[in-house]
Amino acid sequence: MTNFWTKRIAQIAAFTLIGSVGGYVSPVAVAQTGSAVRLTNGGFERIDAQNPAQTAGWTPYEQGYQLDSQVRRGGSRSLRCENPGGGKTFGAFVTHTLDQSRALPITVTGWSKAQNIDGVADNDYAVYVDVTYMDGSALWGQTATFETGTHDWQRGQVTIFPSKPVRSVNVYALLRNHAGTAWFDDFEVREMTANRLFDGQNIAPPVLSRNAKSGWFVRDVEAGTPLHPLTPGATTLGLRLDLQAATGGSVVRGTLRNLTPKSRAVTVYYVERFDAARPVWWNTVRDGVPATETREYANLTQAGAGATGQLSQYPFACVTGQGEGRALAVPPDLGPRVARISFRPDTRLLFLSYDLALNGKGDTARHDRAPVAVARYAVDPAWGFRDAAARFYALFPEAFKRRAKSEGIWMPFTDPANVAGAEDFHIAYHEGDNSIASDRRKGILSFKYVEPMTYWMPMAKGVPRNYSQATALVRKIAANTGDPVASQQAQAVLSSGSRDASGRLNVAFRDAPWCDGAVWVLNPNPRMGGTSRLWTKARLNDAAKPVPGKPDQTDGEYLDSLEAWADVLDYRPESLRASTVPLCFAPGRFRPTLPTWFSVY
Repeated sequence: MTNFWTKRIAQIAAFTLIGSVGGYVSPVAVAQTGSAVRLTNGGFERIDAQNPAQTAGWTPYEQGYQLDSQVRRGGSRSLRCENPGGGKTFGAFVTHTLDQSRALPITVTGWSKAQNIDGVADNDYAVYVDVTYMDGSALWGQTATFETGTHDWQRGQVTIFPSKPVRSVNVYALLRNHAGTAWFDDFEVREMTANRLFDGQNIAPPVLSRNAKSGWFVRDVEAGTPLHPLTPGATTLGLRLDLQAATGGSVVRGTLRNLTPKSRAVTVYYVERFDAARPVWWNTVRDGVPATETREYANLTQAGAGATGQLSQYPFACVTGQGEGRALAVPPDLGPRVARISFRPDTRLLFLSYDLALNGKGDTARHDRAPVAVARYAVDPAWGFRDAAARFYALFPEAFKRRAKSEGIWMPFTDPANVAGAEDFHIAYHEGDNSIASDRRKGILSFKYVEPMTYWMPMAKGVPRNYSQATALVRKIAANTGDPVASQQAQAVLSSGSRDASGRLNVAFRDAPWCDGAVWVLNPNPRMGGTSRLWTKARLNDAAKPVPGKPDQTDGEYLDSLEAWADVLDYRPESLRASTVPLCFAPGRFRPTLPTWFSVY
């Protein structure tokens, strides 16, 4: 099986040719610090003098909004967005000018209440922020998503760490492509001071003892505790870290255990001191920046899970300085984790963090513990990121073993024999099982198409795209033995469909060229049981594998869209019990959950 981090590297390689993102987002509930509220009419209390149907200072976005004096979080009114069909965009936005002289973190918060919002949680129902820098460049789409379904007032927060001074931010209360009703209230913008931030949160940095070069720390995220030193073998905050006996190598491994009866949302840190002069932080192989400012240096992407909702772009990161360099890395065999690697030059600390949800002690699924590990190694400062990558490959050769031996291009669907002059293209792989015999004659390998985590269910024109209609249809299809292929796919939704925080199946509605209807997000874990009469997604995926010795079999499976729906969170109890990797939690939510990319792994 291809390792998760190996897949991440393949996905990111193309992205880094374009450039790295200039900020990162933390949709979490941290303490309110920094400057006073700096947003015009964030509670929507003042009415536009020229148009009493609008709130002052905010511009309707697309279909706009209505003022509601009956439902509000505070004050006398809120904004209400009703989207009965789901295909339109509603909301409001305000442009807030900052004119920063130096880059300071910006926190934007807003509240929302929902009634029958369909689909999976995504950036289309969110606090949504676009950033414009002083030089005119932009950072788009920084978001804190709200849960769908029906819920009371819920807080969304996005903290942006800009790479350069910010001129202004456009703040949106946004509802689009989701049927249902949402209310918005109490929006704020604050500028933060960087010296109280650690790991993108309002917590004091850890302090290593005078003679220590490294150490472990832990934080109870749900309880909002400060960082505590985590001495291996000792109990801290009801947790114990048991390290394996040191072997003198570059990798340290251990297990974090919850010794209390309740579930926990925690972050564990490995921290190293890096004292070299003139430090340089490496975002990518071509992007080394002098680490001279009082801020955190990290190369992160949105993950939708963990304490900050962020994940390192790569499984390793490095900092170099005068005469030396150092890298920290996530061992590939550890499995999927929400992990971040960062450097703070003012404290001279290089650190790696893991966000973990631990069930209470004695959990029968053994989710009261989680393996942790860190690879630590020297880096040649003359080569920086390039040397960090080379040493990472050398440390974990099994993760980077070449398994596909043939050289050539992929061709989807169409029989290559129907392509004029096909030999000119040197086709090595055919994504499809419709021409196995002719592929064999041409020396082309045939792979069966598989999307490991979805079922695209067509819905007739005129049928409302909402949860009740979709669930009724999927049950009808599951019971229809006249179409076994569709029936098996629908049964897999019932047996192994992932579920949101309210227990509803995760489903989105799309009008795509290949399917107009519902997209169900499924858990392909083979440990998902189902019943003897229901197919599971794992069973469907397994049926696509070639049977040894049988004629005209495919050479393997083409796994498509591995990154699709990756950040959809699964709260289904069966999914959590079946997981062979540690659980995580959502930003500001803290319940154990399973990101879809954990299951696909």
